[in-house]
Amino acid sequence: VGTHDFEDRVKTLEVAKEAGMDLCAGVILGMGESPTDRVDAAIALQDLSVSSLPVNILNPVAGTMFDDREEALISTTETVKTIAVYRLLHPHARVRLTGGREVNFAEDEQHLPFEAGADGILTGNYLTTEGQSPGDDIEMIEQAGMEPNTEVNDFDPEEVKSRGDDSADPADTAVGTATSKAEPSDD
Repeated sequence: VGTHDFEDRVKTLEVAKEAGMDLCAGVILGMGESPTDRVDAAIALQDLSVSSLPVNILNPVAGTMFDDREEALISTTETVKTIAVYRLLHPHARVRLTGGREVNFAEDEQHLPFEAGADGILTGNYLTTEGQSPGDDIEMIEQAGMEPNTEVNDFDPEEVKSRGDDSADPADTAVGTATSKAEPSDD
């Protein structure tokens, strides 16, 4: 949908890569694609050697072609499986769960993508929809037994949580990552 077809978009990414730019390109899940389509997209992005792969989940918005839907056409289980496949095919990329997770995952499921291989989230509000506050995202990460990775974005998790829901600082709305508190096993 739009003024450029897929090949045009790939060519733009190839030109950016040739110019020395790191590539950030991803997907929107739940628009009616098949599991094969999801894998094909991952392979196409693998061929481009993206360094950042945002995984969005459709959040239907009034006035768009999907405004008749109440939710994305993908289950939590299928989303988590897709993230695991993306991690396997993109072992060195930042696989980030971004828009739509707040409306498509139950509160107690939002940590599951990290267990499948996601290493970051986009927090705060998005371009056209509301997200979760950075403080709530930090709480979710901690409740799942993980901790925010402050080496990626320099921020104080306690300060962010103390600000409450209404004051997202641009410095901590970009990407927050989480790391497990558990020690790695030899299994």
